[in-house]
Amino acid sequence: MRTKLLLLLICVCSLSLSDLYAQRVMQDVVYLKNGSRIRGIVIEFVPSKGVKIETSDGSLFVFKEAEIERIVREQSPERGALGGSTLDRGGYLGLSLGISASPSLEQLGGRIDLVDFGYLLHKNIGLSAKVGASVYEVSSVSINGVPQYDDARLILGRVLAGGLFSFSTGKHGRIELKPMIGLGWASVTKVATSSAMFAWEAGAQYRLHLGRSTDLMTGLSYSGLGEFTDFALTLGFAFRLR
Repeated sequence: MRTKLLLLLICVCSLSLSDLYAQRVMQDVVYLKNGSRIRGIVIEFVPSKGVKIETSDGSLFVFKEAEIERIVREQSPERGALGGSTLDRGGYLGLSLGISASPSLEQLGGRIDLVDFGYLLHKNIGLSAKVGASVYEVSSVSINGVPQYDDARLILGRVLAGGLFSFSTGKHGRIELKPMIGLGWASVTKVATSSAMFAWEAGAQYRLHLGRSTDLMTGLSYSGLGEFTDFALTLGFAFRLR
């Protein structure tokens, strides 16, 4: 009789521990059409209306059915707390256009970033890269101390890489900081082109999620290339990477 009671007690304890472990390692995940995912516990679900989910830090998020791609139950990540609005991993690849202002040239110009790339390796940390140029109309300019006199176009090209520090502002966007270094060149049309020079950039941007795979980007940066420095204000579009 005692043996049977002991076996019954062991079974009950095992089931309780298994259920407790399952609750600890499993969580609800709401995948949104804008590419984000929310981890936590679904506390309310109303068909044709929406869902309410609570994250581990006690935050409550409510989403309409039209915003939701799917809801699943998954094993929690090995690192970090449950919950939170994150993209976990992923990135973007885009193109930006804008205006630039050079204190060293005392002129306004244009800015184009043909490649604007970022990829998250962790919740808030990743890598960034950029290939772009600023363009100014000049009457006279010096490159590496050598005067170049001509009514021509000055092009400051850059190839940069560095870090990405990304922070969610909710389900619709992210604020990101991008310190980068690399190489660049200064070219005056039909006159001269410099050799490669050290280049750097400190930038910040906001990415607004327009849909499941596209973002609108607005950015502000301060860049240096040899003796030239400039500010740039840009606007562009990006495709999100998985």
